[in-house]
Amino acid sequence: LAFAPTGSNRAVFGVTRSTSTVGSAGSTRQLVLHESKLTKNAIAIFEGLNKDTATDIPLHEVLCNNESILKWNWLEEPLDAKGAAEIAEVHKDWFSTFPDLKLVFKDVIEDGPDKCACRFDVSMTSLTTGEKIESESGLFMTGKDGKLVEG
Repeated sequence: LAFAPTGSNRAVFGVTRSTSTVGSAGSTRQLVLHESKLTKNAIAIFEGLNKDTATDIPLHEVLCNNESILKWNWLEEPLDAKGAAEIAEVHKDWFSTFPDLKLVFKDVIEDGPDKCACRFDVSMTSLTTGEKIESESGLFMTGKDGKLVEG
């Protein structure tokens, strides 16, 4: 669902991609789905990742160009990758350790066509320990013309 106040370019929605009318007596608002090209590309890439597509540079180029920077701000070893090829290399490393890694987007907040915040579920099993891991994560992105600038 999405909600965009009159005159606002900000939208909040769950990735269910639906619309609805809500309201109380005497007041009704139409909830409208606003899904920018940046958001659509991010969902397509991250939900489409698996051990076979992790190294697919043309797939990554749907979201990334040579200047795109993706950052992982982990406590122990923060990591930056620039461009589709470097980002694909990081994803390849993920799938070599967690071959069943899966990302499922739950919520997205957009602020116009070039900014979004995404919340998603992560599930995976460690190849080395067999430990099953489930968590929730987030990604904040800025973009231009549907391509990632930084996230």
